[in-house]
Amino acid sequence: MKTLIKITAVTVILLVFSGCTAATFQKMQTPKSLKNEITVIIPNDKENKTIFFDNSNNNIGKSKVETDRQFAETFYAASIYGKQKGYSYFAITSKNMNNLSGYPINSFENVLDYCNFEKESGKKHYKPRPICWAEDGSGLFDLYSIELKVQYFKEQIPGLFLYNIDEVIKETEKFL
Repeated sequence: MKTLIKITAVTVILLVFSGCTAATFQKMQTPKSLKNEITVIIPNDKENKTIFFDNSNNNIGKSKVETDRQFAETFYAASIYGKQKGYSYFAITSKNMNNLSGYPINSFENVLDYCNFEKESGKKHYKPRPICWAEDGSGLFDLYSIELKVQYFKEQIPGLFLYNIDEVIKETEKFL
């Protein structure tokens, strides 16, 4: 009986500290991947349609070309994954860049323009504008990784700014 109580207690503690929704973690090697794999995090909860793409290849800040490529690689991976699953569109659902809340940018080229990677005065590295890079985790970037929160759709939904998967693949391939 004591053993059963201990096992139950440990299980409850693990569930509390690991969160209520378990997730499946996969590594994705895209056909034109820059250097490393991208982690795809898929919640096991069937109601949660958000997929996370984490690219921690540590290229942000090294040069504008490397930063743009890492960003392109992450969007490319999200597009390839969606295409493999039979989707045609996706929305970014991050806090600062949420298409489902009316965020009006839905092309990779426009995201690059909007984030405007620039060299800080007197520094040798590039970083995106604060709307894309937020230390509180609300942007697409942290110091050296990109995390896209993506929700997929089979059809275009009127009134929403969705990314067309085929167009994003074309736009990002030239950076890879």
